Amino acid sequence: MVREGRDDGPLRDNRALLAFSIRGKKGETVGETTLEIRLPEGFFVPVECGKYLSKSRDTVLRPAQDTAIDAFSAESYDWPRGYHPFPPEVEVTSCLKDGNTLKYSITEGLKYLTTYVVALRFQNPLYTPHFNFWSIAVGGGAFDFPGFTLWSFTAMSLSPMITAKTQAEADACTENIVTLKFRPSRYIGPGGQLVIEGPRAVQLQQWSSDGFCKPPEIYGPMGVWNALDFDCRVQKAPSRYENPEMHLKLVVAPLLAGEDYYIHVPVCNGRGGDRLGCPACACCRRPSASCSPRASA
Repeated sequence: MVREGRDDGPLRDNRALLAFSIRGKKGETVGETTLEIRLPEGFFVPVECGKYLSKSRDTVLRPAQDTAIDAFSAESYDWPRGYHPFPPEVEVTSCLKDGNTLKYSITEGLKYLTTYVVALRFQNPLYTPHFNFWSIAVGGGAFDFPGFTLWSFTAMSLSPMITAKTQAEADACTENIVTLKFRPSRYIGPGGQLVIEGPRAVQLQQWSSDGFCKPPEIYGPMGVWNALDFDCRVQKAPSRYENPEMHLKLVVAPLLAGEDYYIHVPVCNGRGGDRLGCPACACCRRPSASCSPRASA
């Protein structure tokens, strides 16, 4: 799986290059065949999957374009040695989507033991799949290979200290500490932001009416964070149908890729009817970047 043109953000439209060859006597022509591509759970391609596969020379590698003369730059148009587009006479006649498997019918004309490259467009899932393997089957052979890690959290877990509900009185609060564990897949430096979204019934605790958090404790690879390492604000849900959020802006300490972090979030439990494990999600924003949910409990 080649990176050219990829966007590994959660729920982003994405594109990957897939290379394969068919076993047989080198140079002989393959008859009509079926190319099956199985995507990991969560990746999405519409039922009309035919137009999401590219096979021609100028649509797979997307050669660079010189905007000054409105033409392709010749030096960028050469394919890497050993890789080939489909011959012009080979067509993809149909596509059948069966769950996470795409079955493309291909006309006669491919050659045995020749490495071909196609491009597939799809939408990323919200999280990196637990079983993160793709597969290609064609000409009687099949091969599984590992997928890519999304720009999201892995090794996630949520654990409450207590599960007792809050009483019905308006000012009642059953105080609790919820521990969120996560492992970033990318470096998030100062200026970035961590957003924790809680279930509707849970109240994220704050010091004042203007939204300053009751500071959570954050543990990283270098130990406990200082309160000056981040700026914390609570955004109350604008309506009963929306979720509250805690925004942690990174001031000094970064989030390091591949390291485990623990956040102990002070909350008031819900008043019943909602599980504490309802969607409590976290995401990272880099400076001047939009946020996509990155973790869920």
